[in-house]
Amino acid sequence: MKDNLFSVADKLVKETKELLKQARTEEDLRIGFERILEPIKKSLNLNTNSLISRNFNTLSTMKHIGIPKFDPNNEIHKQLSYLSKECHRLKEEGKDKEIEKLEKEIDLLVKKLFNII
Repeated sequence: MKDNLFSVADKLVKETKELLKQARTEEDLRIGFERILEPIKKSLNLNTNSLISRNFNTLSTMKHIGIPKFDPNNEIHKQLSYLSKECHRLKEEGKDKEIEKLEKEIDLLVKKLFNII
């Protein structure tokens, strides 16, 4: 890959954060993640049958990138889920300043999830 692992991870976190703010449906998430992961897949020479998979959890990219499936027993997963829902709620209420605070928490949790810190 042209970028080092940390810059790829930072970009992935940033783009995922933005996607979580904008996505309204599961399909939005599927499409958004495919768009985010496409350049990474190309740089790793990974091929999938379709840009938009019918079953997001079986997308082969998930195995190679290491994005874990949601685990209701994992505290980081539960915290990320909660913070994501809070960000959506705050966005609907127009409370962008409060979202910025939660985004910093999300950044930290995602870095912990990927063992970057």
